[in-house]
Amino acid sequence: WEKLFESENSPFLDINLTFYFRYLDTLSNKSKERLEEYLSNTLVHKRNRFIFSYTTYTPQAIDEDSLIQFLRNDLGVITFSLPTLNDRKDDIASLTSIILGDLMPKYRKQVLGLMPEALDLLKNFNWRYNIDQLQRVIEQVLILTDDYYIDAKKVEKVLENENRHNIGIKSSLLHGNKTLK
Repeated sequence: WEKLFESENSPFLDINLTFYFRYLDTLSNKSKERLEEYLSNTLVHKRNRFIFSYTTYTPQAIDEDSLIQFLRNDLGVITFSLPTLNDRKDDIASLTSIILGDLMPKYRKQVLGLMPEALDLLKNFNWRYNIDQLQRVIEQVLILTDDYYIDAKKVEKVLENENRHNIGIKSSLLHGNKTLK
């Protein structure tokens, strides 16, 4: 933040650059306020392009975020929402093929695809973490596979682990009577 906002060598002082702020939702309120103040006082957005990404599972989170409201209302940014993987289950077969194609050289495996039952398991799964989660699952399944086709047993095993992991995180982190340690 210091280099961006206060340095003489700040890239914000250049022109015709594109800045990408990923996961804007993870910034602290103090950092959001500082970014908002800088954008409104310097007009850096007139000299450069900005792309902001914000991840949320509830639309009201966006409506309650003051930085997002500033970007929308004061700077007039164009916003669009991407559907979740659960909203586009028909894309899972194509996405899986793309992910497999990217991962096969890394693991030196030759997998032609998924058995229909394995694909059905993927389509019926609740993808809480969207494509990142799908990619992680496909990578784990690929590691377990020594055949030309990924079978339902391997997919089921990895998906069970995903469910167990999600339940474990939820139950261990949400106890208000425990210390942070």
